[in-house]
Amino acid sequence: MAIVAAINMADPERLVTQKLKDDEGVSQKVAEKAAEQAAKLYEMTAGPGLYMVLIGALMALALGALGFMKARAAR
Repeated sequence: MAIVAAINMADPERLVTQKLKDDEGVSQKVAEKAAEQAAKLYEMTAGPGLYMVLIGALMALALGALGFMKARAAR
């Protein structure tokens, strides 16, 4: 999940492109052009929810690694 969050933070236009392709059924080229135009009109940035997902995913990864190391040490 951390990887997906990082990708979406780096390229918010990707989400618009994917939505246009999936929901509206437009071609990749048309969807990319529309996403570029939308990016020019609107300031597209990562919202607070995306940051929370990234922080939660990193915490889960760190705590999972810590739990794994403690379980190995207990044996």
